[in-house]
Amino acid sequence: MKRITGVALALAAAMASTAFTQDTQISARAKGMGGSYTAFGDDPISIWQNPAGTATQTSKLALSYTSFVTYEFADGGTPAVTAASTPGVSQATLNDPQIQPSFLGLVVSLSDKELNHAFSFGFINPINLSMVWSDLTTPAIMETHQQSSRFRFGYAVDLNLVKSGKGWLTHIAVGGGIDWGSTNYESEGTGVAASDSESRFGFGVGILATVFSDAEGFSVDIGASYNGPLDFDFNVPTSGAGSQPVVDWPAEWSVGIAVYISRLKITGSVQGVLWEAAVEKSAVPGASNFEDTISFSAGIEYAMHASEKVTIFLRGGVRHFDAPWDDESLSLDGGESLAVAVDTWGLSIVTDEEAFTLGTVGAGIYWSEEGGKKRGFDFGIEFGGDKATIAVGYVHEF
Repeated sequence: MKRITGVALALAAAMASTAFTQDTQISARAKGMGGSYTAFGDDPISIWQNPAGTATQTSKLALSYTSFVTYEFADGGTPAVTAASTPGVSQATLNDPQIQPSFLGLVVSLSDKELNHAFSFGFINPINLSMVWSDLTTPAIMETHQQSSRFRFGYAVDLNLVKSGKGWLTHIAVGGGIDWGSTNYESEGTGVAASDSESRFGFGVGILATVFSDAEGFSVDIGASYNGPLDFDFNVPTSGAGSQPVVDWPAEWSVGIAVYISRLKITGSVQGVLWEAAVEKSAVPGASNFEDTISFSAGIEYAMHASEKVTIFLRGGVRHFDAPWDDESLSLDGGESLAVAVDTWGLSIVTDEEAFTLGTVGAGIYWSEEGGKKRGFDFGIEFGGDKATIAVGYVHEF
């Protein structure tokens, strides 16, 4: 399929808090730093965000849980027959807690004195959509649920270009992964009931370079990555009569920088999501199609040594996010809410903005066990969207 009935995804995505399929702030540390993770080379989230970042990491396991924004039908009413009538309005809320984690990552270091390289495994579960749609040509409503996840098997290698580790372009790491992704879709409504499970193979690639290091605590890394799309072959109609509001997994690209100054880390990223190729076009006059989006983020992290074995990290960040729909989208309730549509299905959503500037804060506490192996908990919160979202995580070095 190619582009969703516009609403579910667009909304979940735009409400900015993470629900949008590839705005995957699924790491508590990354969320606390505004989502500027592209140049991370010391966190298992690199498995997903930039596979090259795993090359020089120690062997470790990471687990995190993230809340997501979704949009549920709040007001009862007669399903819309024309764009001027309103079927009720969807309000932002948080998804029900899930048993499975949002992210599970494992890095297995194979490094020795001659070469830094690593295998990795990752699982992400960032898409959990619950929407109620109204057919704008018939008195029918439909509730849909779609959840998607992705497994990745990756490998990365680091090329040490300057043996002393001091100077310009001292390291370049490259990495990639093969993915297996799946989605589960269910719909139920007036004269409509369907379900489908689909899977597809995908991939992700990345590069991470240390462009300068003084070997004494100051260094600058830059990174770039691309995660390919998953174009599911749904066994339900995606356009025309009897269409269903389903969504593919859109492709994502990102570029970023990380500056290390002793105990301080400053990061920045630009991320793009190719929504236009992932959802079906709207057939509703006045409702715009999904558009590709670009977001900007920056973060900061400061390490404080509470004791010889305990380190506390303080984090903050900012993120600017544009929704994947035009601000001139058709409003189903006379102008008080945004709306999107696919074929004849439309959704009216109450939201604070069409574009958001989000703030984030976070913290972490890490300690060293026998043999110097580190363990740690992370917490992050994102606010400024329709709902605040949180993430918690645990990292275990072995």
